[in-house]
Amino acid sequence: MKVIIVEDESAAQKILKYMLENFFQDVEIVATAVGIKDAYSTINFHNPDLVFLDIKLADGTAFELLEKFSNIHFGIIFTTAYNEFAIQAFKYSTIDYLLKPINPMELQKAVKRAIELKKDKDKYRELLKLLNQYTDKKIQKITLHTTQGKCMFPKEDIIRLAADGSYTTFILKNKKVTVSKNIKYYEKLLGPNDFVRTHQSHLVNIQHIMSLESSGSIILSNGDKIPVSVRKRSFIKSLFKNKK
Repeated sequence: MKVIIVEDESAAQKILKYMLENFFQDVEIVATAVGIKDAYSTINFHNPDLVFLDIKLADGTAFELLEKFSNIHFGIIFTTAYNEFAIQAFKYSTIDYLLKPINPMELQKAVKRAIELKKDKDKYRELLKLLNQYTDKKIQKITLHTTQGKCMFPKEDIIRLAADGSYTTFILKNKKVTVSKNIKYYEKLLGPNDFVRTHQSHLVNIQHIMSLESSGSIILSNGDKIPVSVRKRSFIKSLFKNKK
């Protein structure tokens, strides 16, 4: 397995390189990089199977690097000291996510999983397909893990999300899906440009807001009537002004 390490901290790069070279016979480190520009050219030149990718780089973030690729042909293991980036990292269907200082046992598990995925070509193709979908701005999709299995759908199909304690229900155009993460998690994941938290229990896709009633509630494209908190009403009104 050909590996590239993208890490701008010299000490962290050396430690990771040492662990990979001493713990794994099936891994060959073909190159290292410290920033977006050299990482992009290095990855294109070496065509690696797996990239260890630090999230905060000298000249930007790992996500800026990934957006440069029209086709992601490699697996990713994110490495970072900042747990706050986990949500963004998992948007890219990463093989794994390792927090610094990297635990050797966690590293072994992550690399083992990467090697197994590479051997299982169908699973690897599925992973790379998901990676590409998240870097294609024309096809924005989200993948959810439920008790029934994994499901994926376009972000535009989400009408709203409803909170139920530590669970969240996705109300889609043609079905409902419940997942075991709270609504705040998805508020960060889906971003402020496309979704608005109209109420403590409701996260709404802005594109599906059809009208604002005098009572302060909004009507969505599927006919649902959703309350809007007082502090969010001016924002909702501004949406309709912009549409005009």
